[in-house]
Amino acid sequence: MKRVSKFLLIFGIVFLSITKIYARPKTKIIVNGNDITDVAQSVNKDDRILVPIRFISEALNKEVNYIDYSKEVVISDVSGKMTLQIGSRLIELPNGEYILSDVPAQLINDRTYVPVRVIAESFNMAVSYDFPTNTVTIENGTPNPDDSYQIQGLEDVARTIQNYTIIPGKNIASRIVKSNLFIVDPITKKGIINGKSTNLSISYTPIKAKDFSIILIASYDKNGNIVTGRGKKVSTKLVPEVSLEGVTEGAVVNEKAELMPKMNFIPVSLSYTVLDNNTGNAKKYENKDPFAPWQFEVPGGESRNVQVTINAIDIDGNNYISNPVNFEIQTSRRFALTGVKQNEVINKTVKLNVNRNFDVTSTRYYLGNAVGETLLKEKPYGEFIFNPSEDLNGSYYLRSEVTLPSGEILSSDKVNVTIKGGRRLLLQGVGPNAVITGDTQLSYDSNLEAKSVKYIFNGPQSFTVTGIIGGKTKFSPANRKSGTYKIYAEIETNKGTLKSDVVSVKIHNEKIFGPAPIVPKNKFIEEFSPLAVEAMKKTGMAASIQMAQAILETGWGQYVPVDKYTGRISRNLFGIKGKGSAGSIISNTWEEYNGVLYRIDDYFRAYNSVNESWNDHKKLLLTKERYQIFRDVMFDYIRGAYAIRRAGYATDSGYPGKLIKIINDNNLRKLDEVSF
Repeated sequence: MKRVSKFLLIFGIVFLSITKIYARPKTKIIVNGNDITDVAQSVNKDDRILVPIRFISEALNKEVNYIDYSKEVVISDVSGKMTLQIGSRLIELPNGEYILSDVPAQLINDRTYVPVRVIAESFNMAVSYDFPTNTVTIENGTPNPDDSYQIQGLEDVARTIQNYTIIPGKNIASRIVKSNLFIVDPITKKGIINGKSTNLSISYTPIKAKDFSIILIASYDKNGNIVTGRGKKVSTKLVPEVSLEGVTEGAVVNEKAELMPKMNFIPVSLSYTVLDNNTGNAKKYENKDPFAPWQFEVPGGESRNVQVTINAIDIDGNNYISNPVNFEIQTSRRFALTGVKQNEVINKTVKLNVNRNFDVTSTRYYLGNAVGETLLKEKPYGEFIFNPSEDLNGSYYLRSEVTLPSGEILSSDKVNVTIKGGRRLLLQGVGPNAVITGDTQLSYDSNLEAKSVKYIFNGPQSFTVTGIIGGKTKFSPANRKSGTYKIYAEIETNKGTLKSDVVSVKIHNEKIFGPAPIVPKNKFIEEFSPLAVEAMKKTGMAASIQMAQAILETGWGQYVPVDKYTGRISRNLFGIKGKGSAGSIISNTWEEYNGVLYRIDDYFRAYNSVNESWNDHKKLLLTKERYQIFRDVMFDYIRGAYAIRRAGYATDSGYPGKLIKIINDNNLRKLDEVSF
């Protein structure tokens, strides 16, 4: 008899592809030489053949019992028992391990049908298949090693990070392209992905201090179908370990200490506490990334002896504190003038500031040349707007000077510039393409002293707004015609009239539409979780983190962007700018002109359906190169939340914590569960 195990034993079913072109004889089942075909009729389901477990088991002298309330089938003999459950892919073996079938046990006509591999692996039977006669043979013997699938490293305890090796037979190895490690609840048979791999090594990282779980490793083919899997019920009660790497006890660190947390579990949040050993003062640094280094430095010019500890919090709110690390750190002073570049030509207003890493009590800005130096401005700290007077022309330098709390004075390097003289008047408060829909503060900046100021509008109607000298003027667009205007500032000085550049703005007095709800708040999860789960099945991205982002971006669907002029809803659940499948809607963003922020129109993607928005967001995260660090861990909502912020999706240091809180508070993690 020809043994064809490649299509039968590999993935959990000694069921065959049934050709739909040529008729096939009824599947014959031979158990230890006995033909039981008449009593153990097979079933063709989804082009696969399943067999009734009771008749085959009894033919092998096994005892079969059915537990009605749990829908479990228990098959036993003197060597032990195996247990399977109707609707579950998991089969518990006599040795306490589990095998994973690519098809769940099924109840058909009051009989339980399973893949033959369940019998073969459970009781070490040899199984073969003869294609010409369509015969399955089960007999005492050794299973074909080419069809085996073992996990090296599976023990009774997994209380810290564990590394496992997948050992597949050659028939199975040729089909595997990836594997997932699941933490499975022994009662519900539902699991969460904990690790992924595209080779034969895979790791488990504790996340919850639970007593027992099934650690299950499942392997998949190129189409994402289960090939096979194996697992074991183990004690997963965490023995936490938290330590600080990057600096050693008693070390002397120059400039910055790059601190790296190391844990043997997945924390939801992490903070550092830095104690000054000399003063006894301590400072806590919160919202730090548990999976990335953190740079710590002291004020420039100082040297401190510090003690650093890590506080990591797990998913249940338990706090774990590392052993302290004491070290000396000293940081050089960094001090430079900013806002201008060496050899820059200045023909307009510039913002001067200083970049420093130490405290000061006074900051001064100077302008000088070969003849002498002039103090431009003295203030405690902060920027200074330098608007050169009209008679300044030629080569100069700019520098800054600061006074430290100790009284010490430091000076920055000189920045050589060329100043182009002339009269200047800058319009502020609005800029190119500004949109005025309400009260707006108009102002100006000039290097001449104004005797009067006015703002002149030319458009659907022409009018002049009298301004406040040296201050801001409130302009209300009420009772003005909507449309596009040209606006400029004009001042009268002792040297005549001076006008600013002309900019184009829009006055809009009609109704303005703001963000609108797309679904009742209490229906958000019900409405959109199917989209998240479907996307998870296709991409592997945790459904919980998809939902949390949509909730955070739209306030539970209550603040979806709409076109501010027409009220057309965008169906954009993730605030992505640009053009979508339904074009764009116009909303607001901010620009800067002459040193002042103002509001302009911007375009956000619009979609024909929420499904399109959901898919577009996934496409963004799955294709952009910078999100690779997110894709590496997107199956896990905690690691994924920190990685997506690290990739630049958000700048808010609290963004990961907000996502995690939304997920935990609303039990969204259940959306990530896979039923076995």
